[in-house]
Amino acid sequence: RQTSPPSLVREEIAPLPSPAVYRQRLHLASGLGDPDGCALSLEALTFGRRLATSLSVPLGAVVIGTDAMAGQMQAFGVAAIHTAWDDRLSEFAPAGWAQGIVDVMGATSPHAIVAAGSDRGNEVMAHVAAKSALPLAANCIEVEPGDTYMVTRLRWGGSLLEEARLSGSVKLLTVAPHALAPEESPGGDPVIQS
Repeated sequence: RQTSPPSLVREEIAPLPSPAVYRQRLHLASGLGDPDGCALSLEALTFGRRLATSLSVPLGAVVIGTDAMAGQMQAFGVAAIHTAWDDRLSEFAPAGWAQGIVDVMGATSPHAIVAAGSDRGNEVMAHVAAKSALPLAANCIEVEPGDTYMVTRLRWGGSLLEEARLSGSVKLLTVAPHALAPEESPGGDPVIQS
């Protein structure tokens, strides 16, 4: 039986500010326990950094537990690392991991949350979408931000490209595996926030 961790951030969630107000863009950077998780997360960090650059906001990362990738994040342009930790999160617990992300979302009001489109990444983000009542676009290969994002997604095992609109106060996306190569873009030292 799986239980959700206690809330990591507990505040009353006020209505989000208008899109013109500065908000930090976050990225789920944890390898999520997949064998290829680190490589896929670096691809998703690259995708997230490109999105953050087009929105003119800094790139942040959500790390569940202690992630070996935290040391690599600076090389990919991460400005802030938000950590969510509880002993019950040491093993794969998609609902618990999602609650940590939802708590960080509530505390930081990001433009979007981006994750690697691995089996585990998609599962955790599906829980985030359900808990936050927001739509999720999975397996994206391109995104054009705006009030509504235009996304291009891989469907039918990559034999079909779908263009779709993604709305919501926070846009939730996963990046199709191997859709782009990881690219470093060093920034300053990231600020770690628990």
